[in-house]
Amino acid sequence: RPPVRRLLNSPKGRVRYFWRSSAAVAHARATGGRLIWWAGKETPQIRAAADAFEGPVVRMEDGFIRSRGLGSDFFGALSVALDDQGVYYDPTRPSRLESLIEAGEPSPDQAARAEALRARVVEAGLSKYNLKGAGVPTSWPKDRPILLVVGQVENDRSILMGCGPDIRTNSGLVKAARADHPDAFLIYRNHPDVTAGNRPGLLDHAAMEEVDASADDLDIIDCLNACDRLATLTSLTGFEALMRGKPVSVYGRPFYAGWGLTDDRLTFERRTRRASLQSIIHAALIGYPVYVTPEGWPCEAEDLVEALIAARDHPLPAPPRGRVNRWWRGIKASLDRSLPPAY
Repeated sequence: RPPVRRLLNSPKGRVRYFWRSSAAVAHARATGGRLIWWAGKETPQIRAAADAFEGPVVRMEDGFIRSRGLGSDFFGALSVALDDQGVYYDPTRPSRLESLIEAGEPSPDQAARAEALRARVVEAGLSKYNLKGAGVPTSWPKDRPILLVVGQVENDRSILMGCGPDIRTNSGLVKAARADHPDAFLIYRNHPDVTAGNRPGLLDHAAMEEVDASADDLDIIDCLNACDRLATLTSLTGFEALMRGKPVSVYGRPFYAGWGLTDDRLTFERRTRRASLQSIIHAALIGYPVYVTPEGWPCEAEDLVEALIAARDHPLPAPPRGRVNRWWRGIKASLDRSLPPAY
């Protein structure tokens, strides 16, 4: 809750939490407010309450430059995407992000800003979670193309909503990528939440047989820099690879696919134009999310980037381990009523 308060509170409004969606609707009607909920936590009851509400409704999800550390390890988000149409990972309906990209190319000033932001993010080696790892080994071959396949949490909404019936697991992705690139040196990297034991998504034995090397303990940015191509279902790492000029094979329907920049295995009926990389960067990193500094002050994307760069050499606190410790950390976070420093 404290990270959400930092991101959403303002001098003109306060965030109120409700256990029941009906109570939230009643309060929003009485105060002229809006409904906001985590898109990944949406239930049929929340959806029904939102459909019956006459005012504005907004789905919320983590931004694409999120934090230092995993949300599942209780490191709070420093950016969120607020979507009044759908949510970026659900391709079955429009989202605010898709609409921003579909609307057309950014102005020259906006494109220049997006390019400068891209260059700074790439130069600094930033990613969504900014977890540091070991460098890539020197034993990777020089005479074979390096194919990086990135796994995901398999119950992630982007997979459940954005993949076809044939390929919707990490094992299916690895097998398809190997079939498409039989001569490649295939490197597989689990999602950090999977390797941490927090979420499902491990490969089956047959898929493991297709893997030449594991990159679980390696720095994702070093892996991106070393690979010749990336293959993914819907992972944000595909977007991060595009920012670094890498070819990307996409087997699902993430927000950055379907615009002419990726090698797509599925179709995208609503995405009708060919977009520049700067257009997608401006929409995804500047137009779509809101940001705060680690201290809780509202900021722009560039400000958070500089704050993350300044903090990256400082050690992160150890995340809670064990069911009891994780439960207690979650309870303490839910009971925290402190206001952000800006207000």
